[in-house]
Amino acid sequence: MDVMKGGAMLNDFFFSTSPNRCDEWVQAVRRRTDDPDLRICSGTWGAFVSVHGAGTQYIVRENEDYLFMLLGHPLCTVSKTTFAFGDIEEKAILAALEVHFTEGQAIDWTRYFNGIFAIIAIRKKSNDFLLATDTLSFVQIYYTSRTVAGEHEFLCGTHLDILAEVSDRRVVDKLSVAECILYLKPTFPYTLLEYVRSVPPASTFTQFHGQPTRSEYYWMPWEPERIDFSLEDAGGWVRQVVEDSLDTVCDEYRSIAILLSGGGDSRIFAGMLADKKNVEAVTFSESCSRECMLAQKIASRSNLRHVCCFRNEDYYFNLIDPCTQMCGFDNFYIHAHMLHLADKYDFNRNDVVLSGLWADLLLKGAQVPVKNVLPGCGVQKIDKHGYELLTCDAVKKGYQEEAHARRQRHNQMLKKIRPNSYKDFEEVFPYSMSDTLSCVSVNRRLFNAYDPFADFRIIDISSKVPVEWKINWKLQRAAFQDIFEKFKDIPHSSGSQCSKGSLQNAPRCLVLATKKKAQRYLSRIMHCTRNYDAWPKTAAMYKQAMARNMYSNVVGAGIFRDILEEVSYPKQLFKKATPKHMLFLLQIGRRVQAL
Repeated sequence: MDVMKGGAMLNDFFFSTSPNRCDEWVQAVRRRTDDPDLRICSGTWGAFVSVHGAGTQYIVRENEDYLFMLLGHPLCTVSKTTFAFGDIEEKAILAALEVHFTEGQAIDWTRYFNGIFAIIAIRKKSNDFLLATDTLSFVQIYYTSRTVAGEHEFLCGTHLDILAEVSDRRVVDKLSVAECILYLKPTFPYTLLEYVRSVPPASTFTQFHGQPTRSEYYWMPWEPERIDFSLEDAGGWVRQVVEDSLDTVCDEYRSIAILLSGGGDSRIFAGMLADKKNVEAVTFSESCSRECMLAQKIASRSNLRHVCCFRNEDYYFNLIDPCTQMCGFDNFYIHAHMLHLADKYDFNRNDVVLSGLWADLLLKGAQVPVKNVLPGCGVQKIDKHGYELLTCDAVKKGYQEEAHARRQRHNQMLKKIRPNSYKDFEEVFPYSMSDTLSCVSVNRRLFNAYDPFADFRIIDISSKVPVEWKINWKLQRAAFQDIFEKFKDIPHSSGSQCSKGSLQNAPRCLVLATKKKAQRYLSRIMHCTRNYDAWPKTAAMYKQAMARNMYSNVVGAGIFRDILEEVSYPKQLFKKATPKHMLFLLQIGRRVQAL
């Protein structure tokens, strides 16, 4: 396999039960990054390698009994000094391991850690091992096994491509690729590789006393039998969690950055951290757009230093291979917003970088299919038709049926714990079912990223509140109405006002929708292609890719010929698949050719 060596930042671990794999893990890492910071351990229990970039957070510890690693930077919930990174986390993990390996008790990791993390622990004398994921599997752990010369070997890691290279499990799963055409991501626990799977979310995955591996959930998003609290109660709980998190960040970090957009979630942090001299706001955009100007006003109102980072129109196309190299080809490059900007603007000068991305998923129901009550009015209601299984005429019928069967099996599992709202959690539990997880995969390898909305307490609240409270920003306003009032004269980047309800915003939204429609029409007849928004338009990106002939070699990959109807291949696929899906297929096709 050809791998382009470069400056990819890695923050990953790898483990195999064969002690002879260290050199192979190290070589695979070195092919992707220059001068890696490596931790290498081996023994009769197996081989362990971890690699880390500057600014990323992790703990690796080894004693006579255990070797373990905590990847990520969760809050340690067993101490009030929640962000004192090192000794406290070590004691927490050792206490949990003793309970598990010595007494055989299951570990509820929410009692020890809160946030985004992955854990591996090896009990060296007995050759037992343990893997643990956070509540939504924000950090994915992949695993596979094989038998060589009669010896069974288990291999795992947090980077799909490196695991595939060392385990020689390179066969691409055609059904998973078909799922990407339909859904953008394979159904859990499947991956884009045929013999590689993902560790479940909120679980402990173990091999104990030579027994087969098994996984056990320590938390599940159970649907409550009844709602015995109000919207205001839920908003108060969310507010308290965010205040606690930001207080801790301010106590423990000298330099803080906020990824500030013109939207609503990041302005919450700006409002709550206003006037603090050690906080700066950072906005990234393709041009000096309306989003940048709104973010600048929010930062000015909050008395925070503001930095605007600009990307050129080739930015995302230049990320395709670097994103695959750094995160694996299952992470979508159009979500790698910070990949080249982090170095250019020296993000690691800040001790921590705050984002509010997961509010969309957990508090605003971004994964729920909605539609406007009236076109352009901004008042949303749940679109029941959006819950139907997706189809694409270009994909062979057999592959579509198998893809649907996978989804239905996953949903049947969810239905046992959420009988009435299982579809609302289809892309949440685990979050690897959503393509936007790529944001975490990129950012956690670049700098110390922290999102207060990924707090387990907010995830738990999200699992209990009705989905109707999430859409139209009801829950967000219940929690942060006073913050939105501070910026009431600064509209959301969509044009609505965060401090007002959807009905109050409807007249404004209708006017703005008409204005945007006129702008699109004028841009079309005047052949104006400039994007004035902060985010790239996938349709425009797709047209650019076609104009640059970027698909000429990729669409010839045999895997696409196998899963697509011959009569529709390849031209009809471009007409029937959405631009966003086609952009992901560009990345998959390039990687399939390399494999």
